[in-house]
Amino acid sequence: MDALPDEDLVRRLARGRAEALDELYRRHARRLWAFCAAAASPDCAEDLVHETFLRVIRSPGRFASSRASFRTWLFQIARNLCVDRARRRGRIGREEVPLAEAIADRRGDAEESAATRGVAETVRTCIGELESEDERQALVLYYLGGKVYREVAAIIGRSTSMAQKLVGLARERMKRCLARRGVEAWP
Repeated sequence: MDALPDEDLVRRLARGRAEALDELYRRHARRLWAFCAAAASPDCAEDLVHETFLRVIRSPGRFASSRASFRTWLFQIARNLCVDRARRRGRIGREEVPLAEAIADRRGDAEESAATRGVAETVRTCIGELESEDERQALVLYYLGGKVYREVAAIIGRSTSMAQKLVGLARERMKRCLARRGVEAWP
């Protein structure tokens, strides 16, 4: 099944083939978790990923490959769930975006790991200080979600040029914020 495109797997899923879901989950769950952890919280990321895939299972026929790739559709579902969760909690706005677990490198020794957690905390703080929810989500989708501008645009409901502008603005604000806090390396 590795060779089958996502779109074919969704069609198989619509016909009741459970192994198609397993493959889609294997391909996308990790990045989807990173996005949900950043957009909502690491504490609820797993639940959001599961709810996203439940919606895919319930309505595979809603996917239209002529409008977006499966990956874009999947992240749109996750984004909507994250926004709904934030609204229910009354936290749309300038809340801190919890990214430490999504970006921390856990491979090093204890000292390196502590330094990485410190940088991750600083990144999290700076992302939380970005001016708009769209900037935060565009940045997270682009860097953590591995999306291209076209996909970012489709997920956040903006034009491709606006998605590129949002990522660029967020990147510049992040560089300045991180530099003020002594962290120089930022893409």
